[in-house]
Amino acid sequence: MSRLLLPIVACILVAFVATTVFWVTKQSSTLVKAFENEVTLAQTFLESPVAAAVWDFNAEGVSGAIGGVSEMENALFAKVFVDGDVFAELAVEGANPEGWDAGIAEILAGTEAAMQLESGGVAYVKFPIHHSDGTVVATMVMGFDGGVIASVVNTLYTQSGFAVALICLLISGIVYVSASGVTRPLARIVARITTLREGDTQTEVPEIDRKDELGRLARSVAAFSVTIKENKALEDKSHEDAREQAEVVSELAEGLNQLAKGQLSYRIATEFQSDYEMLRADFNKTAAALDDVIGRVLGTISEIEDETGEMAKGTHDLAKRTENQAATLEETAAAISQITDGVQSASHQTKLVERTVDTTKTDAVRGGEIVKSAIEAMQDIKDSAVKISEINGLIEDISFQT
Repeated sequence: MSRLLLPIVACILVAFVATTVFWVTKQSSTLVKAFENEVTLAQTFLESPVAAAVWDFNAEGVSGAIGGVSEMENALFAKVFVDGDVFAELAVEGANPEGWDAGIAEILAGTEAAMQLESGGVAYVKFPIHHSDGTVVATMVMGFDGGVIASVVNTLYTQSGFAVALICLLISGIVYVSASGVTRPLARIVARITTLREGDTQTEVPEIDRKDELGRLARSVAAFSVTIKENKALEDKSHEDAREQAEVVSELAEGLNQLAKGQLSYRIATEFQSDYEMLRADFNKTAAALDDVIGRVLGTISEIEDETGEMAKGTHDLAKRTENQAATLEETAAAISQITDGVQSASHQTKLVERTVDTTKTDAVRGGEIVKSAIEAMQDIKDSAVKISEINGLIEDISFQT
């Protein structure tokens, strides 16, 4: 709650403080501006009659001219100085003149012709008095209560502070009530989520009938609670199924172990759940069939042993006959060896004849090539003789013609 309330109140407080400071500053500026306008207005209305009275050395006229100062708001006194001496003066009834002389002396000592000075809670204003021809004939100093503006500003700050405090309290109360309408139901929903996380799926979810976002959140939590409840039921069923499967597997493992040890007469007597009862029946049928098959196999083995004895006897007789055939084969092998030697000798002679024939064939081929070369040479000689005969004929023709 505090995390939600404090930032809101802080923002509101900052906004109101900023607004108040701006407003009070503006009011103060307005008051100061009004004071300056009042002084300017007084100077405008007083300068001409005061200048005329001073020009005539009429002190009573000056006093009468400045008599209207007493009607000005917050005015304390007015003095007219000619050549540094007081020519005429006026003090508002009830004003305390203590400290005026020091302030007047200080502002008269200023080098500027017109100026303002605040000292001791009194605002001093100095301005020159001009004759109609522009000549400065006197200097007028007026005093005003400077604490009035400060008092008004302080009053404004005090009133604004009370207003800000009251508004902040009021808004804080509204925000607290509004936030409580959200945070408290939210806290109850969060608490229900915590109990749901701890396994409580039976307790109702609060704020489920609300029409806002909290109601949507509550209904979502309720739906989540139903889902958790269904998941828990599925989980419990899964555990029960796992336990039943473990029992079935244990019984089957024991049965297979007994069969492995040769106990073919072992049968599973413990009844299973309906989903696994068929598996127990199949195991018992398989064990019975295996027992029958093994029995028949043993009988067949006995018959095989008898037939194996007879086969051993026949094999002994066959071995004797094989020995006789082996001796005969040995003699046959010796004769074949002699024949092989003869064949090898004949093969050697055949290879020698083949070599001789190859040599003769080579020589014949070579002789054929020599004859072919001789024939070609003789053809060339014949061609040359023909050409020589033609040349001789030509020579004879030439000789004849010559």
